[in-house]
Amino acid sequence: MSLIDDTEFIVDDTAILILYKITGQEANKELMVQLKGNGNSLIEAIKILEDMKQDASIKNALGVSYLRLRRFHEANSEFQEALRIAVSDEEKMCILSNMAEVMLYQENRDTAKYYVEEALKLEVDDQVKKLVLQSNLTAIELPFKTDFIQEIGNIKELIKKERKILGSNQFIGIFNYKTLSWACYYAGNMKKCEYYIDKACKLNDKLYQYIPVEANLYKTLSFMYEPDYNLNKAYDYVNKAIDLLEIWQVQDHYDLLNLYELRGNIYMNLGWAKLNLAIKDYEHVLEKCLPYHDLAAVSYYNLGNAYGYLGDTDMIIESYARAYYIWNLEGYKDSNQKIEEALRKIYTKQVNNSDDYEGWFQKQIFQAKDDLRKLWGE
Repeated sequence: MSLIDDTEFIVDDTAILILYKITGQEANKELMVQLKGNGNSLIEAIKILEDMKQDASIKNALGVSYLRLRRFHEANSEFQEALRIAVSDEEKMCILSNMAEVMLYQENRDTAKYYVEEALKLEVDDQVKKLVLQSNLTAIELPFKTDFIQEIGNIKELIKKERKILGSNQFIGIFNYKTLSWACYYAGNMKKCEYYIDKACKLNDKLYQYIPVEANLYKTLSFMYEPDYNLNKAYDYVNKAIDLLEIWQVQDHYDLLNLYELRGNIYMNLGWAKLNLAIKDYEHVLEKCLPYHDLAAVSYYNLGNAYGYLGDTDMIIESYARAYYIWNLEGYKDSNQKIEEALRKIYTKQVNNSDDYEGWFQKQIFQAKDDLRKLWGE
């Protein structure tokens, strides 16, 4: 099997990211490879990139670095500046495609779709990059579809197309097998989900052995099994992913902490006997994550749910109020509406309230704000 050089491509969680060649120098090629690394590797790469001439390719690489650290605001800022100064259509194509993944993490699938569609309109004569864009767009559009049998056929055509272009399935195949697994999930066929994730894992193991790619594939299966199918399988797969990233990734990285969050949810669904383990995982995330990060809000919200099962009213109020305050900073209205409803129910059950509901509610949020400032040393 003849492998193409995949230096310019990174198979990430929700898309294949594209780097534009910085220069032909071998040192810069090594820098691009470094962007496939863990948190420490990415921070070192950012320092080097910031000292280089800030053209579109460097700004794009910085955007990729921040995105892989899951620092989404900084990633988007670098991509926007890269797009503003980009000269060639190929540069613009790479940048637009990468911007789509930022939008996916911010749950803005419509804008992600728009960016990739705009990228595909550009005049770029590169079959591999075009196939990457088509694969990214297919993954983005999949949840919008209704005929998943047809989508399964479309994704299989992308897999065949890669074989025609490269002679075999390689890094694009790993990503498309994962998308194919999602299509089977939406079609209600969990057996095929496992089958195609397994093909992706074997392809990665045979060709690249990228640890974060393997971990994400296990996380995908865990996520699929967690809500309705098989909690024990979900638990096994999330532990496989955690075991891989615990050794390879820095301990405060978004992707690793997100796995703890997922495992906490699985513990919650496993029932009373596992509630303390769920709380332990949520508290671990809070100990490691950045202040005022979305992961902190999610953990506080999940803690509120866990303490709800335990009937600990004080901890329910404290956890929900902290989640509300953090989410309010980012404008997450839907999540906060649920918190308001939950807190209102608690308020109505309490006896001898001297405040009206609105006064009581604002007091809880102010207390959360004050507590978080003290907790995070601000």
